[in-house]
Amino acid sequence: MQNYSFSLGGDNQIGKWQLNYLVFLSNSRNNSNQGRTYDFRSGALSVEIDDFYTDFANIVAPGIDIHDPFIINSFRDYVDNEDIIKGQNISAKINAALPFDWNGNNGLFKFGGKYRVMSNSRERIFREFNFINDGSVNTQSLFTALMSDEEDQQFLLNRVRFGPTLDGEKTDAFIASNPQLFQFDETNSRTQALPQFYDAQEEVLASYVMSRIQFNRVMLLGGFRYERTVVDYAANTFRTDGENIINETLSRVKGTRTFDFYLPNIHLRYSLDELTNIRAALTWSFARSNFADLAPTQAISIRDVPENPNDPTQIPVGNIDEGNAALLPARALNADLLFEKYFENVGIISGGLFYKRINDFNFTRQFTEQRIVPYTNILGESVVGPVNFNIEQPQNGDVAHLYGAEINLQAQLDFLPGLFSGLGVYTNYTYTHSSASTFERKGIRLPGQATHTANAALSYEYKGFSGRVALNFNGGVIRSLGPDQVTLSDGRQVFTRGAMDTWRADRYQVDVQVSYSIWKNLRVYAEFINLTNRAELEYFGERSRPSNIEFFDWWNRFGISYSL
Repeated sequence: MQNYSFSLGGDNQIGKWQLNYLVFLSNSRNNSNQGRTYDFRSGALSVEIDDFYTDFANIVAPGIDIHDPFIINSFRDYVDNEDIIKGQNISAKINAALPFDWNGNNGLFKFGGKYRVMSNSRERIFREFNFINDGSVNTQSLFTALMSDEEDQQFLLNRVRFGPTLDGEKTDAFIASNPQLFQFDETNSRTQALPQFYDAQEEVLASYVMSRIQFNRVMLLGGFRYERTVVDYAANTFRTDGENIINETLSRVKGTRTFDFYLPNIHLRYSLDELTNIRAALTWSFARSNFADLAPTQAISIRDVPENPNDPTQIPVGNIDEGNAALLPARALNADLLFEKYFENVGIISGGLFYKRINDFNFTRQFTEQRIVPYTNILGESVVGPVNFNIEQPQNGDVAHLYGAEINLQAQLDFLPGLFSGLGVYTNYTYTHSSASTFERKGIRLPGQATHTANAALSYEYKGFSGRVALNFNGGVIRSLGPDQVTLSDGRQVFTRGAMDTWRADRYQVDVQVSYSIWKNLRVYAEFINLTNRAELEYFGERSRPSNIEFFDWWNRFGISYSL
């Protein structure tokens, strides 16, 4: 990863006016090398799944040891894969403020503006090489010759055996010594690379005006912000024959959208005493869509072409994975009420209630739709006809209402005696009830919104030592909304009623950080992340139907820090 940034700014006093300004430039490039992958396969096996309704389903083949390396007798290909993501951010902003006095009440009038151009692009370098055996290689024993001497014993907490694996160095040496056995697959390489491309630019012009005034114990702040956003996107669209891109269908598509945002806000603070406040706020805000979601990409794959092209009841089935250049940003109305009490030493206790109304929220939708498209039938003829597609696309919802409460405590326990005076605690908890509606479904949980989130930390500082143990909890969320109905192989329509929604299960994580100052400017530190090794798990509709489970293990980092 390469990043560099440059900024130039200043503060000036011109009479009673306070002026500050900043120009900022940053560039980034991330070459995400996915490494080399190898595709070895066995022949067709009749398999069964044990423990089907658990997180650790096992695959078995009656009468066959599926972990026997000698059943892997076919080398298909190897792939070199790299994603290149580039970004640039150029921005300039200026603010001017004028203090004033109104009947003995201090106030501040302020206005300013911002201009920003942000660009982002992604491309994939995908190179697939097929193994072409000229008869000089015994494929029955090739895998065992390149096999690693070690087997992963920690796969899925050692609940599922991973099986024999390749030795990367041995396999790369075999490839380098036998270049004549590998042929570059240009067609599939393009098919894998082209859907990943997008080029996007976002131009933002914003201005605001605000005023703040203090009336004894009451502080009143009001303002208005206007922002115009212009987004330009380019991406590839194409169809495939089920495996590879059909060249004549490949084209570059572009999209341009302009959004205007009018954002008033008002804040009120009432001070019960010097350390105690009640705050209330009514604000309007928005959230932009992701670059990758707005890019007008479209990858169409048609499979299961009917064997009888003259039977109108037999309809091909396909998949479409597409972006949505018509995606709108989410707009929100926010109402907040907060009580806060500061401690005389460092610390605060606070609690509040909030309400949000979100229009046009973004979510991922999976649905089925029949479209009339050209395709190639089983006879090799180009025809135009209906195809039943399974489609995944980011879309806008209708409206979501969120109600919730939050509490927060942060305190240094310096009233404790001796060594214990260095202890500190930090906790927060948020409860959110959400009710969202799309144009098809009503009264569902807002996708991406957890009901419960919490953080807690215990810190300790004494002389040069500093330590922190932190617990983070995120409740389960809906990741994507599935189709309301599915078509079975016999043509029957079955209503799923949320059974095909993809959920991400709740997750907690424990991290530890310690450091020690050796000298004034020299510090050694260590971090231990994800000590609980909690799984990231997804499931369909019910927790008993897992769809994906991943363990990332814990990791640590040690270092020395010197500050000038």
